Amino acid sequence: MKVLLFEWFTGGGLYTAGSGDLHDASDLLPMGAKMVSAVAADFEKCADVDLLIDERVDWPSRHFAELHINGADRNTRVHAISSPAQLKDKITTLAQAADVILVIAPETDGCLISALGWLQDHQAKIIQPEVDFVALVSDKNRLPEYLSEKEFSQMPHGIGLAQFDTLPAADQANWFPMVVKPFDGAGSDGLQYFPTIEDYSLWRSSIPADQVAGWRVERYIAGTPVSVSVIFNRESEHTLLPPTIQIFDRQPIGEWVDADSNVEAAIASRATRLVKAAIEKLPPTLGYVGFDTVIADDGDSQDVLIEINPRITMSYLKLREICEANLTKLMVAGRNHPSLHSNNT
Repeated sequence: MKVLLFEWFTGGGLYTAGSGDLHDASDLLPMGAKMVSAVAADFEKCADVDLLIDERVDWPSRHFAELHINGADRNTRVHAISSPAQLKDKITTLAQAADVILVIAPETDGCLISALGWLQDHQAKIIQPEVDFVALVSDKNRLPEYLSEKEFSQMPHGIGLAQFDTLPAADQANWFPMVVKPFDGAGSDGLQYFPTIEDYSLWRSSIPADQVAGWRVERYIAGTPVSVSVIFNRESEHTLLPPTIQIFDRQPIGEWVDADSNVEAAIASRATRLVKAAIEKLPPTLGYVGFDTVIADDGDSQDVLIEINPRITMSYLKLREICEANLTKLMVAGRNHPSLHSNNT
């Protein structure tokens, strides 16, 4: 089996977005490298891997130490990328020869949708959510509205920032502590936490009028941040992987640092139950999807689904350590075989 693996930050995606400068993604490059290295190493156990690497990336680096580059047996072949034209040409050429294709990219600024668009002629080989599903769940305002219409009520109560601005001051004060997030964002990107209206007012004064429409306001729910990753197959079945607690660099909300697999049974059960309920309301999809929840301190009636990530998440790094199965093999099997049993926990 031959696998084409592309990760946005390390694979040359930055040539096609913004300034194209690696320094603009200096915080994200190491995370991308760790993720794609782990996925490639798992694929190497059952396949040959074609991996695209931006020639400006420090290669090889310690993040890629697991890989067997150009080995005698199954191995990872590296293809250097130096321009946007070369990226699109190389990715489409390699896609023709591949049996399986996996893209790792953020939802932000349409990066994931763009990369999937380059591969639209090879849709049958792709082992991840399709563009329509990505567009739905990555929109932080559209997803809550969609699930509400489907009578799923366990997302944080929220409204657009423009609507929040119209509320009387007394009503605004009742929203705190509060979270503000961009409609278009991945993970904690752009996420703001405000314990008081005074904190919020300082931030709000910095937002230009033409950007107000892109933000959502939500009430903050105190609790345990739990991620549940799910692998879907073409038969609309799914396998739930073990829940993990998300660890941030600051509390209560910050940048992702690590995942902890030591989750209390009651917390894990509540997170799993919440994710199963959400899945019932979502359209069918394929591949790895991450569900971020908060298991509330005030009891399970306050548990909420925070967001859905239509891609491999950083939790993969912990899950591959604790799961007996090779997760990449499960993703491939989900494309080809209806025998991947649903609702496993």
